[in-house]
Amino acid sequence: MNTPANETYKELHPPKTKDDDFHYADEYVGNKVFDAIIAVYLIALGEFDLDGYKMGPNIHFVWLMFVACTFIILIVFMNMLIAIMGDTFG
Repeated sequence: MNTPANETYKELHPPKTKDDDFHYADEYVGNKVFDAIIAVYLIALGEFDLDGYKMGPNIHFVWLMFVACTFIILIVFMNMLIAIMGDTFG
């Protein structure tokens, strides 16, 4: 798994600076926007990569966004379930 806790990841991606030793989202395609979209998709599937949330300059904001993301995904999935069930009975 591509997390800082993985020794192979540490060998392949050594930190460039002291502040570069954490990550909020893994690098999947190299583009920050697409990497963020993939990370949100993985959160929706239950793949919580919380290793980078313990350090960094924006700890409180990242936790706020994580909770908001999981809450919004929960609401969307529940609405989708209700719509599917309503369509089935309709």
